[in-house]
Amino acid sequence: MPSDFETRLSELDDSALCALVNQKSQPAFEEITKRYKGLIRSISKEYSYPGFDSGDFMQLGLMGLYSACKTYKNHSTISFKNFAAVCIRRRYISLVRSLSNRKAIPKDAVVPFENYDTYSQALNPEALLLDKESDESFFELIKKRLSYMELCTLKGYAQGMSYAEIAKSTGLSTKAVDNALQRVRKKLIK
Repeated sequence: MPSDFETRLSELDDSALCALVNQKSQPAFEEITKRYKGLIRSISKEYSYPGFDSGDFMQLGLMGLYSACKTYKNHSTISFKNFAAVCIRRRYISLVRSLSNRKAIPKDAVVPFENYDTYSQALNPEALLLDKESDESFFELIKKRLSYMELCTLKGYAQGMSYAEIAKSTGLSTKAVDNALQRVRKKLIK
């Protein structure tokens, strides 16, 4: 049985829920998510990318919905539903573009899956320890070679963020993000 608060949230219009989401109300975002889950699902079916399943695109759609809540202006001439649809589509397009723009891995750098005995290595504690030490030394090397700004931009890029998203999260311009990632490539390829 829904509480009085949940009942009141269900009676609010979208712009009022957006205002509550901007005040960091989790129940308000859950309510607006209930309303627009079908829209997210229908839009997500329009996009695909190898290695991503429908759950990944649903999650990305929720991020687009949250972004719509944060930026929607009640006095605008567009309905929240249409605005949310645009934000969700842009999120998908941004992901597909960023993934498509990544350079292909050279064929000689790819190890065939059949030739890699993951099962026996997973059971070997010595191999696990050596892998962990190797990973730790690699991350220490990255930390030593990169400046703080370069490290922040690399983390954002590794998480699949677009240049604009990295710029927004770091407070840099998109050109500064691009320059930082170019420096990262040069420093790490040495």
